[in-house]
Amino acid sequence: MKKIICFFVMLFIIGMFSQPAIAEINDSKDLPWERFSFTLGGYIADLNSELRIGSGTVGAGVSVDVEDALGMESSMSVFRAGALYRFGTNRRHQVDFTYYDFRRDATQKIGRDIDWGDNTYPIGTTVESFFNFRVFKGSYSYALLQDDRFRISASFGLYVMPIDMGISADEIGAEEEDITAPLPVFGIKGDFAITPKLFLKQSFEAFYLEYENFKGSIVAANLLLEYNIWKNVGLGIGVDTFRLKIEAEGEDYPGIDFMGNLEYNYTGLLLYTKVYF
Repeated sequence: MKKIICFFVMLFIIGMFSQPAIAEINDSKDLPWERFSFTLGGYIADLNSELRIGSGTVGAGVSVDVEDALGMESSMSVFRAGALYRFGTNRRHQVDFTYYDFRRDATQKIGRDIDWGDNTYPIGTTVESFFNFRVFKGSYSYALLQDDRFRISASFGLYVMPIDMGISADEIGAEEEDITAPLPVFGIKGDFAITPKLFLKQSFEAFYLEYENFKGSIVAANLLLEYNIWKNVGLGIGVDTFRLKIEAEGEDYPGIDFMGNLEYNYTGLLLYTKVYF
């Protein structure tokens, strides 16, 4: 993973100091890459989450699958919004912002003992639980190669992920965890103009960090097909996948005051509308 990160950094630096001639002969008005766009849409996502709280243990050191053990939805529809802006005379520089939000809660009789914080929830107890996961993502990318058909970019971004989770039961009490996980990512993006109105877009981002008693990793990728049905309006469909893993033993990493392990994975079908200029 470290070699991959170094590769992206080197590719980015090389691109910043190189200007392929093919891009210089194109005026920005002749390029199909819009200067600004705003998207609204949503996922139909399949979720898989595992959690351990407190010195790496929940329920005698065994991970809790929140979908099975706590009865939370394993698939759901999720709202998503995004914006893109390209600046510079040749539109090589690009900034992106994305927001989406997974909110789940459930009530279920548990089939095993669960130790969380100072409380133990015995087998057969009816518990109420929630697991909320939000994503705020910003990124900057630079087009290393660009003409009127292809655009290949190296990117650097930051995921900020507020995560709220908790469990409660009558006569036992409630336990909650509230953390914000900021993790940077390096990536590469590729856009291909199949026709003047039809575009294939793909991106891949990844990061891995070990710092004292903290480990965090992200892998995110998507493949999108966009069609501009009218002037300034387009539709998109695609597949998006995301993998997050955090292992922490306290406050070693900024924004993380958490002891345990967290894994959050989803793969979803993404549908959206785009307004562009």
